[in-house]
Amino acid sequence: MVGKNLTKVKFEKKFFGAINLNLSKTILSELDLSEFNFGTAILREANLDNCDLYLADLSRVNFQNASLKNADLRKANLYQSDLSGANLTDANLSYCNLRNANLSNANLSNTKLVSANLSMACLRKANLNNADLTKANLRSDTPEKQYSHNNHQYNFIDLKDANLSGAILKGTLYDEHTRFPIKFNPQQAGAYLISPGAFLE
Repeated sequence: MVGKNLTKVKFEKKFFGAINLNLSKTILSELDLSEFNFGTAILREANLDNCDLYLADLSRVNFQNASLKNADLRKANLYQSDLSGANLTDANLSYCNLRNANLSNANLSNTKLVSANLSMACLRKANLNNADLTKANLRSDTPEKQYSHNNHQYNFIDLKDANLSGAILKGTLYDEHTRFPIKFNPQQAGAYLISPGAFLE
């Protein structure tokens, strides 16, 4: 299946049943894959531009360096997925579950991440230029005691080297473990710091 053009394939089932099915470099652009279950498929460098992935289960899928430009990923489950180096320009990830996802070096420019759950996601060196993060969750959701020892990258939101130029953070929630770029003021961008005992009306 590696490198195949599947744009004219009609999938009778909404599930890739094979374990670790390798779809690397395949062309799946413009397909309707809404509510599809990708299992543990490998989609490294695959082309999913303009795909309808609404409500799709993409948890733990490998999308390294894949292209998902202008894809509809609303309410998709991307829990623990690897989107490192992926191109998500103009994609709609609103209400998406990106908890524990790896988005390092991903291009998220002009994406919609409205009310997306990015808790414990890795966004190191991600491009969020003009992204809409309105009401997104950037909190760690990790018990305080877990920060007292050596921590891996998914124990906090890492935006330290991300490009947040023009990003919208109105109503976005973050905590003291969320790492923003130096000199970036999240509160000026409209985000809310959530600390123990905090109350928001």
